[in-house]
Amino acid sequence: MVKHPPVLSHNGRWLKRAPPNSQFYHVPEGVEVLDTNCFDASRDTLIRVFLPDTLKKINCGAFWGLTKLEHVTLPASVIYLDNDVFYDCPALKEIYIMGEPENYGPLCHNCPSVYKVMKKGRNILREAQSYEIRERGQCSLFDYDKAEA
Repeated sequence: MVKHPPVLSHNGRWLKRAPPNSQFYHVPEGVEVLDTNCFDASRDTLIRVFLPDTLKKINCGAFWGLTKLEHVTLPASVIYLDNDVFYDCPALKEIYIMGEPENYGPLCHNCPSVYKVMKKGRNILREAQSYEIRERGQCSLFDYDKAEA
């Protein structure tokens, strides 16, 4: 079996593409940015991804179309989440946010199984989102912040 290395930027701080057909993937230490569709080659196999404490930014659609992804923990080092970081992830159930990232648009889109978005030890999805928004599979940190105020 051929092992494929990840595709990184020239300085190693930007993950362009993760190796194909991974079920569990550890993003390399030192990576600061996840690119759009960076897990595309594991679309139908990736169950869980482990993110390093060096990660700072997650681009739009980084977790696009991951049909088996169930759980993600965003480390406290993440300071910016683009819109629709999680897009079309039907098996995604739980997102744990360890820090205070900036996000003003939808965090999830078409992720109907999400039932838990934990921030500061609270399920902020349940507290802030209406049933109608959860049914569409959308959630936004901006809405959570308004509910916490």
